[in-house]
Formats: sequence, C-alpha cells, structure tokens
Amino acid sequence: MVIGLNRDPQRSPMRWDGMRAGGFTTGEPWLPMGDDVAERNVAKLKTNERSLLWLYRRLMRLRRAEPALVAGQYVPIRSRNGILMYKRAWTDEDILIALNTTHQPRKLEWHGRGTLLLSTYLNGEGKTIASPMLLRADEGMIVKLQKR
Repeated sequence: MVIGLNRDPQRSPMRWDGMRAGGFTTGEPWLPMGDDVAERNVAKLKTNERSLLWLYRRLMRLRRAEPALVAGQYVPIRSRNGILMYKRAWTDEDILIALNTTHQPRKLEWHGRGTLLLSTYLNGEGKTIASPMLLRADEGMIVKLQKR
C-alpha cells in the first residue's frame, strides 16, 4: 500500500519493453508502470535515432573521444539571456558548452568559430559554426573551438 509519504508514487520500474510489466518482471510490479509503457521503453527508444537514449549514447562516445571533456579545466563564461555557457580547456583545445535553458530560441554569442560536435537536437554535427547564432528552444550544443 502506498501512503504517499515516500517517493514511490513518482517512480516506476525500468521499462525494457512495451509489455504490461515493461519487461521488468514476470510478476506484478510493486510500483505503478504508468499508462505509456508501450511508447516509452528501451526497446522503442533503440529504434529511434533521435531519442534520449541515442543522445545519451552519443554524449558518452563524445566524452571518450575528447580529453578536454574529461580532464579539461572548467572555465565559466558569463551567462546571458537564458543561456548557460562554459568551456573545457585541455592543452591547446577549447570546447564550448552552451545550454539554452528556455523554451524559446535564444541568440548565442561567443568569440570565434568552431565545429559542432553535438547538439541535443541530434543534427548538424561536423558543421562549422560561428558567432552569433541561434540556439533553438531547450537546445544544448558542444562546440570544438578553432584556434585563433
């Protein structure tokens, strides 16, 4: 019996597939599975290359490929207009991370040019981009800055 004095009402078991118990158990889950098990599960996300699962996988691959993202120095950049920005600096590489924290497009300004390594919209990777530019609603970008 859930009384509501803990976090159980907000949790659900991992949904591995679209079956009634989400592939979590062959029995009855002790937590509610929710009404959207058929649409929101790992098996379904694996088939959608624009899903959160794919974004997470690409972020992990990028982190392994770019030493600055692991060992680089954190360099804060003044945030404006709902955009959080910082750099990771490692030897002669700088990687800019820009996160639009609003639900509307925002102008992103920094000095220079760079190569888009990843966007949360999962498109445009490898393109050269320059400031100023537009960050889409709720978009995050990781940009390898060109040396001056």
